[in-house]
Amino acid sequence: MWPVGYFGAVCGTAVVLFLVTLLVLLTYVLYLYLVRVKLGRPPLDRLSIAYKYAYMGKSTYDGVFSRFQCLFPACKGIKVCYSGPKASYIEYAYGIAFNDGTMAAPTVRMKQELNKNTFSTFTMPEITYAMFLILPVVSWLKFTHWLAVAIGYIKIYNFSQKYNLCGYPVFEVYEKDRIFIIVPLMRQDDFVVWQAERIVYGRNYSAMLRPMTLFNCEQATAAKPSPPPPAPPPVVGNSPKLARKLKGKKKKG
Repeated sequence: MWPVGYFGAVCGTAVVLFLVTLLVLLTYVLYLYLVRVKLGRPPLDRLSIAYKYAYMGKSTYDGVFSRFQCLFPACKGIKVCYSGPKASYIEYAYGIAFNDGTMAAPTVRMKQELNKNTFSTFTMPEITYAMFLILPVVSWLKFTHWLAVAIGYIKIYNFSQKYNLCGYPVFEVYEKDRIFIIVPLMRQDDFVVWQAERIVYGRNYSAMLRPMTLFNCEQATAAKPSPPPPAPPPVVGNSPKLARKLKGKKKKG
């Protein structure tokens, strides 16, 4: 039989660990809320990505995303959200950035793996002006990734509402110890992969993960007031100059 004191020590240790974990979690959440949204050029160069197109709830990362990060740890993970606020499900592109100006072009082995897993490729222009956040994460604690993304979207949404900004799509770029959340404010159409063209073109644009954190582009593009009607032309009979001319002609006659 186990001594009673042993169980007491185990329970006490478990309680202490729980309280320490809770304190660390609360500290981390508070730190995330203190991170400020920035406007300008994000610290990323032009991205060339290998991606798959997916629907939230239909197809998932199915291990390919994690597998590629294990095979090619120097590559950044990327997710680009395109869906609008009234979409039935979220549509997004996910994959890896295999060339962002700081890494070499893809190797032969990488190209073989991409072809084997039926990845598409897409080269994006440099993001010159955007809303963005840089959020710290712990690579081996996945819940820090979820917390960072959830809080980041809320902060981006509040910032866009405060300054009446509208942008799309939404980028999530994953590095080892940080996550970038980026919303381009210029040249947005240049970041649309061909699979997303049908849901992006021809409507008000929006791309947030959750309905509670959607850009309201309609507010940003409210109708301008119509210009005042032009002044009516002067009545000929009331023109003083014309009246004097007519009066002079009558006298001569």
